Amino acid sequence: MIISKFKKSREEVSNNLQLLTSKVSLTMDMWTSINALDVLYIPSPHDAPTIKDAVLEITNEFQVTNQLIGITSDNEAKMIAATRQIKETLELSTFQHYRLLLTS
Repeated sequence: MIISKFKKSREEVSNNLQLLTSKVSLTMDMWTSINALDVLYIPSPHDAPTIKDAVLEITNEFQVTNQLIGITSDNEAKMIAATRQIKETLELSTFQHYRLLLTS
């Protein structure tokens, strides 16, 4: 039941994203939990190239890669490197990485 609701919600999000004419910014946070339902599964190793590939896979799936203007994440070194690689891969001069400096 939870999985089917998740899949239905994911499809609705995808459909709504297709209607966008604006830019897209993502928010990312990574943690490991056996109780969490993955929104985007990132396989091991959790290094910059793997994170970059997973983000580009999901933005391509939702057809928003060309609308991507930035990612907000924590200040973790792998996230900084991954967003730098995304910017280089997409050759987007306006792409920004916004880092959260305070966390709870």
